[in-house]
Amino acid sequence: MSDQDTPAQIGLVEQRMRQALLRELMEPVPQESGEAPTTLELIARRLAAKALEGDLGTIREIFDRIDGKSVAGSAPEQAQKQVDMQWKA
Repeated sequence: MSDQDTPAQIGLVEQRMRQALLRELMEPVPQESGEAPTTLELIARRLAAKALEGDLGTIREIFDRIDGKSVAGSAPEQAQKQVDMQWKA
């Protein structure tokens, strides 16, 4: 790509790359056992296996993909309280 490429051209290249990656991920991979899981399934299995080994980064990645990334929460809204202070001399 060059500096002369338009956003539409860049978008087309990105779309084609995404389609090519999706095709590859859906390709069956023959195994010695006779099964033929897709590349995507094999990647998911390896990711799950790494999580089972206790890799916290992998565990977070899995939960982010399943539940969405957690958003930092704020404290629940509390009603305002009036405080009276008196000074003793």
